[in-house]
Amino acid sequence: MLNILWAILPIFVLIVLGNLLRRNGIPSIEFWNLNDKLVYWVLFPSLLFYKTSTTDLAGGF
Repeated sequence: MLNILWAILPIFVLIVLGNLLRRNGIPSIEFWNLNDKLVYWVLFPSLLFYKTSTTDLAGGF
């Protein structure tokens, strides 16, 4: 049970930290809009491509 907690805790910490930063307006709203576009159009597709290209397909058969 403790292993599950330690596995998902960093995700919740990042969510809470991002929410607090956005509420306090530390980075401006323009930063968040640009960040959303960057993650959606560049970083996430790059991650998907990297993960699928480095997957061992022969190991599953």
